[in-house]
Amino acid sequence: MGTYIAKRLLLIVPTLFGAAALVFLIMRVIPGDVALLIFGGDAGGHIDPKQLAAMRARLGLDQPLWVQFGTWLWGVVRFDFGNSLWTGRPVIEELLIRLPLSLELALAATAVSVIIAIPFGMIAAVRQDTWVDYAVRVISIGGLAIPSFWVGILCILLLVIFFGWGPPLEFTPPWVDPWVNLQMMIWPVVTVGYRYAAVTTRMTRSTVLEVLREDYIRTAWAKGLQERAVVIRHALKNSMLPVIRPPGLSGRAGPHLHDRLQLRDRESPGRLDVRLVRSADPVSLAMATNLELAHATASADLAPRLTVAEEVAKFVRTKPLGAIGAAIILGMLGLALFAGLLAPYDPYNGDYGQQFARPSAEHWFGTDEFGRDVLSRIMFGARIALFVGFVASFTGCTIGGLLGVISAYWGGKVDLLLERLMDIMLAFPQLILALAIASILGPAVQNVVIAISIPVIPRVARVVRSAALSVKENVYVEAVQALGASRPRVILQHILPNVAAPYIIMLTAQLGAAILAEAALSYLGLGAAEPTPSWGLMLSGSAPSYAEKAPWIALFPGIAISLGVFGFNLFGDSLRDALDPKLRGR
Repeated sequence: MGTYIAKRLLLIVPTLFGAAALVFLIMRVIPGDVALLIFGGDAGGHIDPKQLAAMRARLGLDQPLWVQFGTWLWGVVRFDFGNSLWTGRPVIEELLIRLPLSLELALAATAVSVIIAIPFGMIAAVRQDTWVDYAVRVISIGGLAIPSFWVGILCILLLVIFFGWGPPLEFTPPWVDPWVNLQMMIWPVVTVGYRYAAVTTRMTRSTVLEVLREDYIRTAWAKGLQERAVVIRHALKNSMLPVIRPPGLSGRAGPHLHDRLQLRDRESPGRLDVRLVRSADPVSLAMATNLELAHATASADLAPRLTVAEEVAKFVRTKPLGAIGAAIILGMLGLALFAGLLAPYDPYNGDYGQQFARPSAEHWFGTDEFGRDVLSRIMFGARIALFVGFVASFTGCTIGGLLGVISAYWGGKVDLLLERLMDIMLAFPQLILALAIASILGPAVQNVVIAISIPVIPRVARVVRSAALSVKENVYVEAVQALGASRPRVILQHILPNVAAPYIIMLTAQLGAAILAEAALSYLGLGAAEPTPSWGLMLSGSAPSYAEKAPWIALFPGIAISLGVFGFNLFGDSLRDALDPKLRGR
């Protein structure tokens, strides 16, 4: 055990080094020439070359890149981050100034998410496929579907403009004035906490569902324990490990020793004492087991197979939320394909006589600052959202799936190298890495596809690798290897088809995330450029500026983004329940 722990700790070193190198490269590439930025750009080419060279020398930019990286890394190790290029103060002071606010927001949002998520996730798991489960899932998925930047616009629109209430702009620590601090932090905490709670609720529901199907839980039900005791004292406690620990530290939930002792001690009176004893005739027991297995296999072979239409009808009947999500997706596809026929106006041409027209029979969703019909732009915006979503998700998931299978099947140095590369990429939040890549490539739709697909690769690779590690140990894989099948043939014909379920689940989950990421990048000016009708771009400039005068400019594009992401998440969530045997109804 000590050797294993030491090896795992040593593997942190190349991961940290790779993440530091990537951070350094991003810092050098994204801003461009820092010396030029300090002088305010090229200023029409009127900057004195000698002054520019002196500034580069003062900043150390005239040295080779590897020397700059070594100097920067040595400073990081000594907690010496240098001075800010803009304020001139030490960077560590700038970080310490912002640390209390960020720390308070993170801790408060985490507390809110845990208070909300764990009870509701547990209730949804216990009442699976009931209206309670459906309500919890709709509310939690809504937290993932609503863009954070749109929530900020709505807060400005509702609180500041319509209710005339604005929070204090200067940060006041809670130990100085708790009431003023609460006024400032309440809405950011609720907004961020609700989004965290959405993820934690889904994780709690999933893990509790898996634990509820364990043998020791079935034993607890059979012994007549009350539902509260089974769920809270046994199922919930053993399902919290993946929820409260980081993904790398989480393990498979299982019964603790005291759980088994409590189940034995709380056996209901009057029930038979059932014990598992060693078989006196293991040969007979094995024969009986084989006969039962043969009978079960024969029954399964004789059972009629459902047609595609019957499978769809079963999915609609048993997973109504998934059916609603599929309907939303089909509706978006219809808008994207037939936008030219359905849109009442040209989304590019505006009528300056109809600027800021209110929603009416002529313009159902009103017009923007250029007199362009908002409804028409939303319809055409579905094309970009779905194009980026499908292409980026399919590209990232396919590359990640192949890398995950290769890593699991080859093992050894190949697995070690690929896993470290995945760890380095996973060190960055998905949107931050996409933002960095889009900043390097520049604003364009095709660059957005690349920027979104790359961060998807390590996340899918991890999931598919776990499934492939289990598949490659099966007997049929060993059999085809013994017959002399090549590695590519084993991977393509025997392993990939058997990891299709997690691949499909990740693909549907990433579709909604890709649409949200495209909207966020366009909102930040790194996606589609004007006058292209993009949902995120429609919210970027005019929406906050004209929120009081024309709130429909901010309202309807945000609803379109949320509805699209909501539909994909609903469908993916239900598809996971349908494909994962551990999450099916009891």
